Amino acid sequence: MFRPVEPHLPRAELLADPDLRPVFAHLQSRRRLPGLARSRLGALLPDLPRLGTAR
Repeated sequence: MFRPVEPHLPRAELLADPDLRPVFAHLQSRRRLPGLARSRLGALLPDLPRLGTAR
């Protein structure tokens, strides 16, 4: 399921982050995020529910 997030993070910004680049470099479906990518996204999007805790 696709869930848009606010604030919008430009793909270029995601690709510039060394922990997030491997996740967003190739557009594909993903069920899980690697630990470092999950932590970085949590820091960039603090108002989102913690990944894996809410549906």
